Amino acid sequence: SRFFCLLEHFYEWAVHEKLGFSCYTPRKRYRMFEDPIVQINDDKQARMWGMLCHLTALTGMTGIPFGHILGPLAVWLFKKKAYPFVDEQGREALNFQLSMTIYTFVAALLVYVKIGMTLIFILVFVNVILVILASIKAYNGETFRYPFKIRFMK
Repeated sequence: SRFFCLLEHFYEWAVHEKLGFSCYTPRKRYRMFEDPIVQINDDKQARMWGMLCHLTALTGMTGIPFGHILGPLAVWLFKKKAYPFVDEQGREALNFQLSMTIYTFVAALLVYVKIGMTLIFILVFVNVILVILASIKAYNGETFRYPFKIRFMK
């Protein structure tokens, strides 16, 4: 594999630089020096941290006040510069959790109209289901867009 990679780079160098064919576009030159094992581990790490952006939203279920916001916020702040996938998924998780907080406050105000408790239970159920779906998608490397969210961060 390394031999063919070296041969390919020699061919690119000979055709492009020595003979000066302008219609030939060389491939990325750093490909020979990349380690595929490091790329696989980085991808796994990015997917794992992306999944944690979503799953840490469930810390709100443990009784930690605003844990559903603080969990994804912590993961996003620590890893957003290291992995672009975590940056994207962290923003999605935070936007959704902030939206769910607003919806829950509105439902709490509707307790006096006797429909608030039902709405709160529905919101909690939908939140848990969507967080689990998002974490599975993130672990598979797919981007997940939450429905019913307000985009606070773009």
